[in-house]
Amino acid sequence: MFGYILYSQITRTTEHMIQDSFQQEAVDNKNAEKYSMETAVELNHQVQLISEIDKDAFDVILLNYHNNTQSLQGYKYLYLSCLTEATRCLDTPLMKN
Repeated sequence: MFGYILYSQITRTTEHMIQDSFQQEAVDNKNAEKYSMETAVELNHQVQLISEIDKDAFDVILLNYHNNTQSLQGYKYLYLSCLTEATRCLDTPLMKN
């Protein structure tokens, strides 16, 4: 009887911990998305401002780097992603690709 009660308590506690973990992850992801949406406009505005102020600039790109990317062989390498780009004119092709 003691074993059954102990087993049921462990099972319920584990289920609650897993549910709490998933709920916390969902809240964290939602907060991260909200933060990204709030800061994206300001980041884009600042890059555009740099492009307008610096007359010698052809293109302004804001890059983000990640050093947690790993190859199949286990070597870590630097991964760059473009967050935003501002060109001098609309006819100029984007360089972020």
